[in-house]
Amino acid sequence: MSRFVSFFRNSMQRRLRAYFILWMIVPLIATGLIFYHVSVSRIFELSLQSSRQIIGKTVVAIDSLLNEAIRLPSLINADPDIQAMSDRNYTSRERFVEDTRMGDQKLHSLNQYRSDIFGIYVLMDNGMQLKSRYFAWDVGDFLQSDTFNRAHTNYYDVWIASANRSLAVQNAGQSVIALCAQVRSAVTDQPRGVTVIEIQHYWLEQALRMQPEAGVLLLLNEQNELIAAGKQGLGEQSIKSYLAVTGKSAIGREPVLIDQSDCVFICQRLEQSNWIVAGVIPKPYLNQSGRMLTLTILAVFGLFLIVSLPVSRRAVGYELRPITHLADGIRRLEKGGFDITLPVERGDEVGNLTASFNTMTVRLHTLVAQNAEKQEHLHKAEFRALQAQIKPHFLYNTLDSISGLARMGRAAEAVRLVDALTVFFKTSLSGGRDIITLSEEMKHTESYLAIQKIRYADIFSYQINMVPSAVDCAVPKLTLQPLVENALYHGIKPCAHRCLLQINVLDYQDSIQIEIIDNGVGMSARQLTDLRASLVPDATLSSEGFGVRNVDERIRALMGKSYGLRFESEPGFGTAVIVRIQKTQGGQTNV
Repeated sequence: MSRFVSFFRNSMQRRLRAYFILWMIVPLIATGLIFYHVSVSRIFELSLQSSRQIIGKTVVAIDSLLNEAIRLPSLINADPDIQAMSDRNYTSRERFVEDTRMGDQKLHSLNQYRSDIFGIYVLMDNGMQLKSRYFAWDVGDFLQSDTFNRAHTNYYDVWIASANRSLAVQNAGQSVIALCAQVRSAVTDQPRGVTVIEIQHYWLEQALRMQPEAGVLLLLNEQNELIAAGKQGLGEQSIKSYLAVTGKSAIGREPVLIDQSDCVFICQRLEQSNWIVAGVIPKPYLNQSGRMLTLTILAVFGLFLIVSLPVSRRAVGYELRPITHLADGIRRLEKGGFDITLPVERGDEVGNLTASFNTMTVRLHTLVAQNAEKQEHLHKAEFRALQAQIKPHFLYNTLDSISGLARMGRAAEAVRLVDALTVFFKTSLSGGRDIITLSEEMKHTESYLAIQKIRYADIFSYQINMVPSAVDCAVPKLTLQPLVENALYHGIKPCAHRCLLQINVLDYQDSIQIEIIDNGVGMSARQLTDLRASLVPDATLSSEGFGVRNVDERIRALMGKSYGLRFESEPGFGTAVIVRIQKTQGGQTNV
């Protein structure tokens, strides 16, 4: 709640717009609610009526399909040739075969124009078996079944559902609904066999798909067994449970409506088979039109808001626009945007305030530029001072070493030392550039190590490993040499054993990582903490920490805060300096 109050309290524009819109929205909401409550019940009734009509049409369609199937046994039983076959005792093989061929043709002619009838079969007591389809017979189980016996001994027709097979022929995978009717002799009025009419299950499912999109229609037989469904499983158990409790007599030829908590059942009995068509209609579907009405009201409400917002904006915008610009300008100024000039639209109090703001930003911009220039000059002076500090000290020690080697008659080593010193100072000059390639920086560092290796051959050796993809990467000059010098003087020289100094250059796709690793004396936890703290701007520095922070600051200034130095160390095991630099081609920029 406090956040909501703060949302309006902190904005005059929001408050004015809210006041303007509120008095226009309240009447609209009241009208919409009244209209909704009056209409929603009527919409529910209309949806229910539409569902009854759909189920009624489905009942008519299925009754028509079953009625056509019921007519066929009567036609077959009335055929004189079929009657003659049923009364005949076959002693001649030829006559039996001829009658079978003739009977099959008769049944085939009845079946060929009926895509809904899968097959017609006549099974006579005298062994004659006729079929309308050219499938192999598979009638053994059916002749021994209770269904065959009931159809053979009773006048009424027997319906049965067969899943994934026919009752009489081999047709795995074809589900059928079968009508079994008695074949009676016209002479003796005695039963002579059974006629089987098989309806394709597919056609019943097609008829049951004439339903509300969100609901389902089911076809149940007299034993409440599922014959067919538009969607498998949906609502089946609920319908069965209801019929088991209320009894089948509760369902008549007219639609019966059963209201449940989450859905509505609509049941109606078929004329021909005494089966039940049951519709399961979810209430969300019946309320769908009510939801559409709600959405319509919300859409009108939203449209009204869309139209009213520009009106309210124009009503309050003229007074608030200069204040909004001024607030945006202050926010940009807080983020460091000193080159801001706001338009002075009027000569009133807000206009005077805007003009004063513009004057202030100009002065701030000038001061910031002057300060940045001073900082840059200071940074360059510090860098030059570091270079001046490094060169005389290092030159004196190296010349002293050359002199000593010459006096001892070790001319070849003195020459190598002079060559390495030449490479070192040639790379240091680098044409006045402060940004050089990593290969140049590595050459400079390697010449330094070569000089120190001659001086301290007994205490350390070194290895340099660099991936080819990092050769042309840009790096500030004098990045590695101060770090290598620190490793040599503070990690290796105090160590009692011979040490190894490794420089590894790795390519991490978006950056280059340089590792300077020694196995010298390492640092204590306190020393490591102090060294890491020295990298923080404005931290108090020791003489050793000045060179390290200078390297870190130059990398961060040129490449960003995500780059720079990182230290890891453990007493007695050595120290690792990880230098992360940006992966850019370079070496041509003067700082």
